Amino acid sequence: MSEKSEEVRNLALSLVNSVGMKCTRVGRGQKFVVDIDDGHNTKRALVKTAAKGGAMVYASSVDKNAEISGFDSGLDSVLFCACNPDTDLVDAFLVPLAEAEEAYRSKSRHSPRKAGGAMWIIGFYDTGEPWNGFAEKWQKYKIRTSNTASSTAIPRLEVRPLTIEQAKAGLAAQYKVNPEAIKITMEW
Repeated sequence: MSEKSEEVRNLALSLVNSVGMKCTRVGRGQKFVVDIDDGHNTKRALVKTAAKGGAMVYASSVDKNAEISGFDSGLDSVLFCACNPDTDLVDAFLVPLAEAEEAYRSKSRHSPRKAGGAMWIIGFYDTGEPWNGFAEKWQKYKIRTSNTASSTAIPRLEVRPLTIEQAKAGLAAQYKVNPEAIKITMEW
């Protein structure tokens, strides 16, 4: 999992906790599963992160009836942690498992994998493609903070100040080039 995906997931889990739900990780496997207790009911949810706006699952094939990896019978829901690529705001959606599965089966982009199986993707922020726009479609499942002054902060990805040298070093490492090849221009 990328550092950004982990950060988006952690911000969404913090958002869930900030509205009075208790979120506890179950197990330690590769699949990230949580129990979410709202004080009345506990739901077991698979956590899917959409750090760049799209949430991906693996399926046994591109066939719409294929088995979806991680969608077990012991789950109630899928907790989608989505980052809006235009604003870096993080949203959380607690979607019933059957509805999430139906979205992947009927609305996702299906791409075969060379190693076998397929990757299915649904997008949260509308780009005009049929597999996008789930942030709008699933508004009723969005976990919202209350309107009190102490809870109006919306989770954002952490942005920290960098020197020019730090920015060049980071970009060089990301794109596997020499830092001297990076030119940064500022206009103000």
